[in-house]
Amino acid sequence: MEQIDFPLERMNRCTSTEFKLLSFMTQTQKHVDKLYKHPDQFPLNRHTTFMAFEPTRVRLGNDDPNADKIDNYINANMINISGKKIIATQGPLTVTIRNFWRMVEQYQVPSIYMLCKFIENKQKKCDRYYP
Repeated sequence: MEQIDFPLERMNRCTSTEFKLLSFMTQTQKHVDKLYKHPDQFPLNRHTTFMAFEPTRVRLGNDDPNADKIDNYINANMINISGKKIIATQGPLTVTIRNFWRMVEQYQVPSIYMLCKFIENKQKKCDRYYP
């Protein structure tokens, strides 16, 4: 497996820059090829143009980097904003709500910020993940 030097601890970027960088890095052929290696993960991504960046992808349960089972996958990345580690994820789908809450529990997430409405311009942006 190819090791990528991605020194998160040494970088402090604004949220906008971090998002643009993550978007650019996940639209590589390597990440597109991953869809064909793990097609069972494809329906777990709300937006297929924003796939998780492997070196910083949040893994659930097993720490084994080869644990790419459906129940261990969520489209989320650990990012560094102003020296703080933050998890950025897509709005949960009905099929990923359980994994979303597993992630919150496993990483002891103290706060959740939703940056969209459930429905925007008559399009579903996020499934209701809380009561």
